[in-house]
Amino acid sequence: MRNKIITNQDFNKLINENISMLPLYIDKVETKNDDKSKQRLLYRIYDYLMEISIAHYSKGSEKYIVSDYVKKTVIAFENGFKYQSRPNGVYGAADHLLWTISLTLLCGLDSDYFNKIVKILKRDEINDTLINFIITSKVPEWNGKNGWIQESPYIRLQPIIDIEKEEEGILLIKNYLENIWYQEHADDELPSYWVDLHKKSKDLPRNSLNYHPDNVFFGYWAWETAAIVKIKGWNDESLKDVNYYPYDAVHW
Repeated sequence: MRNKIITNQDFNKLINENISMLPLYIDKVETKNDDKSKQRLLYRIYDYLMEISIAHYSKGSEKYIVSDYVKKTVIAFENGFKYQSRPNGVYGAADHLLWTISLTLLCGLDSDYFNKIVKILKRDEINDTLINFIITSKVPEWNGKNGWIQESPYIRLQPIIDIEKEEEGILLIKNYLENIWYQEHADDELPSYWVDLHKKSKDLPRNSLNYHPDNVFFGYWAWETAAIVKIKGWNDESLKDVNYYPYDAVHW
């Protein structure tokens, strides 16, 4: 198991329950006539697939299994994601977007999957410095504008993106992981929905469309840090045992 947080979470159970829920949502989409309801259901499908992908990584699954679900997640992202900043939009949309982009890179998916993401970035006019850095490493012609769709904690990565010296960059990432990433997600005026899920995770039946999955722990990973390290080609051995750093995903 890769997850370092002390928890009794059964990742296999979470994965199986999420998989069992997908057909319910897919069937329900076909019955909805209004776009808003369909959008909400399609986003939930994307959300479930994201949870499955991350839970597989947390439990120690091999790359091909994680990659398989990340592919499905990107397709669901293309169908169901629509960016609106919180609090009026989808809760956690900025995090989900960065997870999707980072995992697509880390799993080594081909350009077709990046093009699906880019299509949505263009449609929703999403401009973000971190996203631009990751996307242009695979799609050089991408010309997004800089900015921050969610400043806390991601704006703290600007010096790491800019820095050329590997040793200094790795030290900045270590500080980000140990003192910034989780803490700023928790300290925000609207804490990220996944904060402290390892304390709250409940064993509830996931057999109804009324069940909301935001109380089930699937693992804490700062995927964007691993994406930056992979793009820059840095030696990250000193980060191997640092909480929230998905070391294996850089070395698949």
